Amino acid sequence: MEFHKQEEDPISLYSHEPSNSSTTTTTTSRASSIITVSRSSEMSDSYHMSFTAGDHHYLHKLIDDLTIIDDLYSTFESESESSSYEKQVLDASRHVVHKQQTLDRMIQSETTYINRLSIFQDTFVRALKIWLNNTEKKEATRKIKGTSLIEAMDSLERNLGNLLDTHSNFLKQIKERYSIWGPTQLVSDIFSELFAKLPAAHTSFVEHYVDYLIAFDTLFRTSLFSKFMQINKNDVAQLQKNIEEIVHYLEMPLSRSLVYEKALQQLKHHSDPKHPDYTSIAKIAEKFKGFEAEWEERRTDCLSRLAVLQTCFTIQGCPITVTRRKRLLLSNAFIHVDVDDPSSTTDIRIYYLYNDQLIHCKKQKEKKDQPTTTVYKGTIILKDSDVQPLQSTIIEKIKKGKKPLFKIGKRSNDPTVPVADCEIFGFEIVTREYIKPLEQTYFGSLPVDVIPVLRRYVIRVHSLEEQNLWYETIRKAISLSK
Repeated sequence: MEFHKQEEDPISLYSHEPSNSSTTTTTTSRASSIITVSRSSEMSDSYHMSFTAGDHHYLHKLIDDLTIIDDLYSTFESESESSSYEKQVLDASRHVVHKQQTLDRMIQSETTYINRLSIFQDTFVRALKIWLNNTEKKEATRKIKGTSLIEAMDSLERNLGNLLDTHSNFLKQIKERYSIWGPTQLVSDIFSELFAKLPAAHTSFVEHYVDYLIAFDTLFRTSLFSKFMQINKNDVAQLQKNIEEIVHYLEMPLSRSLVYEKALQQLKHHSDPKHPDYTSIAKIAEKFKGFEAEWEERRTDCLSRLAVLQTCFTIQGCPITVTRRKRLLLSNAFIHVDVDDPSSTTDIRIYYLYNDQLIHCKKQKEKKDQPTTTVYKGTIILKDSDVQPLQSTIIEKIKKGKKPLFKIGKRSNDPTVPVADCEIFGFEIVTREYIKPLEQTYFGSLPVDVIPVLRRYVIRVHSLEEQNLWYETIRKAISLSK
């Protein structure tokens, strides 16, 4: 009967009730495992891999999409690499072009400089020295051969020769290197060799610079110079018979080193840091920069001396002569204030401030068809002078203006800018001028004791910066001259 009962009550596969039968336990465990796997497979197929369950359409679509994505990545990466490479090529080409232009300008400038120095040495200095040694004129014997002019010309010829040798050797090397290898070749060694020779040649030239200026000042004041120009007019035609041209030749060596510093800075800027010559160019550029910093003071001193020679022969009736101590500090055109009519701005004068004198000149035309000339008007001796700011009374008079004696004519309705709204800049110089009066006697005029007379100069300038610059420079010059 028990057996019959078992057949009537079979065990359910979904039953989780405990049983004493081992067979029942095993069957239940396997059934639970099958149910779990079946449900997990259904979820996975629904959300992830359902397109692989017998339908190849989804698989082919995935492969096509991945292929398109790979093609896009390849295209963009290729374009990016190509664009970067093309940019590098363009930058490199641009730098090469700039370096080529820099070297072309350098070679052209050096060629012009050497040609001008050669003209100055051959057609003027050497020819003039030979002519002075051969002339037998009494004027030459008295005014030239008794001075140091011949010695100065010998020294100038030697120093010009040293400069020409140094620059000619540099030009030869840079042209050969450039013509064979192009602008990308090494050039730092050529500039280094130039730097090793240039300071010595320039130092010797500068040490005798004032001797050359005094010699030319002496020469220009004699009739020998004009006679020499007439005799050698075919040989010295390029000098244009002009003292200004000679002044230019004397100035050229002073500022020549600036050309090399600028060229090296440009070559450095347009060179790739990976280029084998980049570091050497940077080093020699720094050396030239340091040389310029040391050379600037001496150059400025020589240029101020040269300006004295230039003004001596550009100002008609100028009493200034070149000396070892004379230097031109400042020059500009300002308003010479008339104390009786302070608001007048018609008297424009050119002031030349030397280290011991202040001269004032005026532009004039003798005839309409003749060019304007600068005519000397007067001198202020600085050691006998004092400088001071503009007095308030003068400023008030300038702002008020001068009232006309007679009010005749129709009143103007045009708008005008009041003078009172303008700032007034300038300074005053009070100087002691010594006059030698003559005493009338029965036998004629006899000089008496010198009488000091105070004279006041009022000068208006254009701006506050000019006022401060001129005031301080004059004040320092006065203190040093006393």
